[in-house]
Amino acid sequence: MNLLPAIVPFISFFFLLLISRKLSSSWRESLLTAAVVWGLLLTVITEMLSAFHMLSYPWILASWLVSGAAFLFLYRQFLGGKGVISDSVPSVASLPLSLLVPIGCIVFLTGLIAFVAPPNNYDSMTYHLGRVVHWIQNHDVRPYPTNIDRQLFMPPWAEFAITHLYVLSGDDRLANAVQWLSMLGSIIGVSLIAKQLGGDRHCQVLAALVAACVPMGILQASSTQNDYVVTFWLVCLAHYVLRMLQVMESTSSCWPQTILAGTSLGLALLTKGTAYLFAFPFLVWLSVALTRKLGARSLQIMLAIAMIAMAINLGHYIRNFESFGAPLGPSSRISGLTTGTTITQGEFSPVISGFASSLIRNTALEMATTSYYGNRIVEVVVERVEIVLRLNGNGEFSLQPMNEVARPNHEDFAGSPIHLLLIGFCGAVMIGQFKRGSLSIANSYVLSLLAGYLTLCLVLKWNIYITRLHLPLFVLWSATIATVLNEPVFARARTYIIVVLLVTSQHVLFYNLTRPLIGAQSIFAVPRMEQYFRNSIPDLLTQYSDAATLLKDMKCSQVGLWLGNQQADNWEYPLWILLQGRKIDGLRIEHVHVSNQSARASLHGEVRNFVPCGIVVVDVNERPDQIIDGGRAYSKTWMGDNVAVYEVAEDRL
Repeated sequence: MNLLPAIVPFISFFFLLLISRKLSSSWRESLLTAAVVWGLLLTVITEMLSAFHMLSYPWILASWLVSGAAFLFLYRQFLGGKGVISDSVPSVASLPLSLLVPIGCIVFLTGLIAFVAPPNNYDSMTYHLGRVVHWIQNHDVRPYPTNIDRQLFMPPWAEFAITHLYVLSGDDRLANAVQWLSMLGSIIGVSLIAKQLGGDRHCQVLAALVAACVPMGILQASSTQNDYVVTFWLVCLAHYVLRMLQVMESTSSCWPQTILAGTSLGLALLTKGTAYLFAFPFLVWLSVALTRKLGARSLQIMLAIAMIAMAINLGHYIRNFESFGAPLGPSSRISGLTTGTTITQGEFSPVISGFASSLIRNTALEMATTSYYGNRIVEVVVERVEIVLRLNGNGEFSLQPMNEVARPNHEDFAGSPIHLLLIGFCGAVMIGQFKRGSLSIANSYVLSLLAGYLTLCLVLKWNIYITRLHLPLFVLWSATIATVLNEPVFARARTYIIVVLLVTSQHVLFYNLTRPLIGAQSIFAVPRMEQYFRNSIPDLLTQYSDAATLLKDMKCSQVGLWLGNQQADNWEYPLWILLQGRKIDGLRIEHVHVSNQSARASLHGEVRNFVPCGIVVVDVNERPDQIIDGGRAYSKTWMGDNVAVYEVAEDRL
């Protein structure tokens, strides 16, 4: 691992921050602006280098060095003598240390986990990092044949960022940093939103604390999931929507905020599909407000936001069209996740029933705790309500399924019961403050969040993993929670609530089920290689290790992967780590026997000429003594419970 080159992209960010600081009235707004521009720059660099098959160490490093030099020149040449407008960074002594210290501890400890622990989340091992190593190997992000089609059609921005850090550092030690930095940015951004909603300095820090204590956020901040990344871009979008509404009341131009809002939206959409659902209410709110103020001219602003967002996603849309014939991915996969097919067929009764059931279940999932009896009570209530209302839920509802990993301290399942109760209470207070005939900005903000949640429940089919998709809403709600709790009438209750948040956050902070800080399974006690397989089936590490050793002994550098499980993705990325650890010269790994739509991806570069000398077969029901691939025969050399290795038997049949 070489950390020095990995710092180079952040040099560009630093100079962007200096430039933004010269032009902005707020250091937090400067940070968000620099992050948005940096995110756009990373996208442009990735797409341009990929177009020329140049996504490699020297070109990535050179691109960031040139960018940093250009920003330094711009800063010194045009802005070096210009002073900061106003709003200098407040001294720490003027801020409530009783709130800042816990925030600092949470951020530091999650950062420590992110750096020490390897990625081991299920999605990370199957498609997040699987696509990263393929891109690095291929020197571009163009489609390739893969048995895990999510590696192609899922929005890629978080993995773009991981790819840059991976290439520059030489390994995945910084892969978790993308989510962790997004957590840090979201905490800062939410404090700024609290200010825009009318909160004082204490309220702003309280908003940051509430956001930092979200259990799902603490768990995900040290992983290579992408929910905190999309959360950050949505926080930026919400900030710029509020900023545009403020600018609209003055004589200043709102075009700088328009461009930044469009860029934030584009980066959010390029990160995760849930951004379409959560961003839509904010855009409707902005559109209505602009129309009332500017009339027909508002159309120009909204069109600009949409065009910027679509332009940022254009490369990804084109690649999906090439592979699947649709911009968002294969229609069969999309329809399996959403209710779109039912809606388009005009079957509204099932949609309404499904929406009501999804709303109940989504909310109930957030009530999951470590208490078995508490969970059983929630399960019984949900069951009874669905029976009374005659609702058809998507599968059996349970807070404690048979799978042992489904626990409140796991990043795929964790609920946020305290935050949910706070949202219910504070939302009720805000609704009670509505004045007939008019809505304040804070009221409209709350309605946008509620609309986002209802949209999610309407569009997405319910599943046991869905609480991780709620993360953006919980973080954005933190600003409203802080605004309400900061009222004098709640002074005593506020103290108790802060204590409860801090106490309950310790469980997920120290006992993250897959990356615990303390205990016998601590990230400091368990070997790094074993930690990759913490979420896998038993004995998979041994099987993959034996397969990698055998390929090393066979001196096979061209390895084919046949992943046969059509019901779930296979654990691909750790096999790359094991094979790369064997120091096999000229190692290349490609998928074979691909039966999904990605098989028609146009082959390019080394992919076109790939001929495996050995094939690793995982989770294929029938593993005969001999298989045929590309006109070549391969004989079974070794077989475990889930894995088999085949060696080329002859050159041609």
